[in-house]
Order: sequence, then C-alpha cells, then structure tokens
Amino acid sequence: MGSVLRNTYPAHAVLLGMLSAAAATAGFDMPDDAFEEGRRRVLRATSSASATPSGQWTILAGYLKPFAGVRHTHYGVEAALRLRRLGAFTPERIEAIRLRTYAEAVQYCGNRAPRTAIQAQFSLSYAIAAALALGDLGPNAYDDVDDPMITRLEQRVVVEVDQDRLRRGAQLTIDIGGESLTESVDDIAGDPAMPMTRDQVVAKFHRYVEPMLGERDAGSLGAVSA
Repeated sequence: MGSVLRNTYPAHAVLLGMLSAAAATAGFDMPDDAFEEGRRRVLRATSSASATPSGQWTILAGYLKPFAGVRHTHYGVEAALRLRRLGAFTPERIEAIRLRTYAEAVQYCGNRAPRTAIQAQFSLSYAIAAALALGDLGPNAYDDVDDPMITRLEQRVVVEVDQDRLRRGAQLTIDIGGESLTESVDDIAGDPAMPMTRDQVVAKFHRYVEPMLGERDAGSLGAVSA
C-alpha cells in the first residue's frame, strides 16, 4: 500500500534506547536469559551469543551507500552511469533495457511502476531508469516518480535473475540507436572490498545537509565530524 513505516525505524531505535536507559536508571531488570530467549524466538539461533568487546563499536562495521536507494540497486545503477558515458548518449534514443542480477536483488526489489518514493527506492527497474534519465540516483530522483522520461524507460526494463551469479553484481545491456551496449559491475563504492573514501563521504554529507542547513553550517558540522 506504499506505507512509509520503514522511515520511522531510526527514530524508533532511539526511543527504545532512551526507554532502556530510563528503565536501567530506575532499577528495572530483566530475566538473565532474556536476550538468549529473544535470539531463539526471533532469529531462531541455536548457539549462544557472544558479547562485543568493550570499546568496539559495531556501528563502525556498517557501510555507506553512494546512491539514494536500497543497496541491491546500486550495481545496476553504476552500470547505467557508465553506459551514459559511452558515445553520444541520450536517454530518448534507448529502445530496450535488460538487467541481469543476483536472485536476492530481484526478490527484494521487484517493484514495477512504483507510485510512491518508498516503492521507487525498492525498485530495480525504477533505479535503472532514473539513473539513465538523470545521470544520477540522488534524493531528487524521487521528487516525481511520474516523470515521463523515467516512466518510459522503466517500462522498457527487463529484469532477469542470473542463476550463475554467486555474489552481488549486475550486468546491464541497453539497445540504443541500433547498437547494443553492455556493462558489468561486480564491486561498487561502499562494498567491504571498496569502502567509500573520506572525500566521497564528505561530499555526500554536504550534498544531503546543505539544502537543509546551508553551506556554512554544513561546513561547520563537517569540520567537527572530521
């Protein structure tokens, strides 16, 4: 139905943390095996959990994404952006688009003709179409999910599961002006083997924060974070 409940996850996590801290301060406790029971019921874990060593912050094990969309779309988007740089590219000349990628991506991001921004963020076909039309997949890609050019290209995207692909990645082929062009991408910025550089992270920070706070305040925050 296009619910945006997912967007409340970060705030809900903060709320739970605050409630946990307040409960601990007030002297509330829980059964000794509560976490283990939760792991068994929710995660169906069969082994005992190991505690993270003091001073090791698991948040640092997370990744940053170069594009505004679910991670599964990024490989096809990177392929699309590379194809845009080949020859005299114009999206109006695209006749057909074929994306071959791993099964999990197709299962998780199979939304077609999305009607809301959150649906579009979980759509392989929309991400490819937007990248080809706009030359980017930033926040503005979801300002108008009914954009005529993006809609036309999204309708031409054929998504296929590559049964031989055992890791993340994608192959994108476009037919343009009577010619067939193909690009394959196996690694992108943000992957464990290819973390985003400091300059890439700072650039993304400024891109997202400056429209809200202005260049001066965003620069001040960026300097503190660095």
